[in-house]
Amino acid sequence: MECLQNIIGLRGCGEPVTNPEPQLFINELPGVSIENIEALADNEQETFLGVWADVQKRAFKKFALLAKAEFNKCYKITDNTVISCLVCENVDLFAVALWYLLGSELMIERTSSDVINQYTTIDLEKAEKLKAEFFAEFQASLTDAVNSINPKDSDCIQDCLECNDTIKFVTQLP
Repeated sequence: MECLQNIIGLRGCGEPVTNPEPQLFINELPGVSIENIEALADNEQETFLGVWADVQKRAFKKFALLAKAEFNKCYKITDNTVISCLVCENVDLFAVALWYLLGSELMIERTSSDVINQYTTIDLEKAEKLKAEFFAEFQASLTDAVNSINPKDSDCIQDCLECNDTIKFVTQLP
């Protein structure tokens, strides 16, 4: 899901502006700042940019898996290509979900880091609380995004149906 790359940015980090410019920034979430991210950097990550790259890598992999599960739960769509196409076709609907998942992953980084203490960043108890809150917001946002899509009207499904007549569309009600 390359379309999700760079839709969540870091405000004020001095990095070149991505095109298009992100509308959401990870350090707009409560308890997240560039200073906090910088404090997480170890010898391999070196700076907050290394931390951010690691967090994004994990979050994108997790997002793909959880989005597939959500689409499968709602519509019985399991084809990764179709799911990726649907997400990219509706990237604005999935941006908030990704924002909160990145926040949750950042708090996982915080709670598992051994290079910081309560004086250099938020304390462990607050990080655990934020991790849970961010993940709950992610789940709700992901469900809302998937439920906001009508896959039958999407070119993603039409293109796939033309090339693979074994795909069947089933809508499940909770």
